[in-house]
Amino acid sequence: MRLFKTLMLAFILGVSMPMLSFSAETKEEKVELANIPAAVKEGFATAAPGGEIKSAKKLTGTSTRYQIQYKATDGSEHQITLGEDGKPTRKKKEEEAK
Repeated sequence: MRLFKTLMLAFILGVSMPMLSFSAETKEEKVELANIPAAVKEGFATAAPGGEIKSAKKLTGTSTRYQIQYKATDGSEHQITLGEDGKPTRKKKEEEAK
C-alpha cells in the first residue's frame, strides 16, 4: 500500500510539474519608445550612458522586464534587460546574442 501511494505521488508530480512551468511562460510585447516607463528609462541612462534606444519589448511571466536594443556611443549594437524598477537584469553585446 505504501509503495502504491509513493508511486501515485510520483506520477501526480510528474504530470503536474510541466504544467507549472508552462504557466510561467514569458510573453513578449513590442513597446513604443514613448511608452517605456520612466524608471526603466532612468535605469537605461545609468547602465548605458549616451546609448540610443532602437527598440523595446515588454517581457511578462513571473515578473515584468523590458528588453531594450540599443546603439552604444561607439556605434556597437547591444541588448539590455531591465526590471520595472530600472535595475539591469541582463546585458550583452549584439554579437553574443546571435
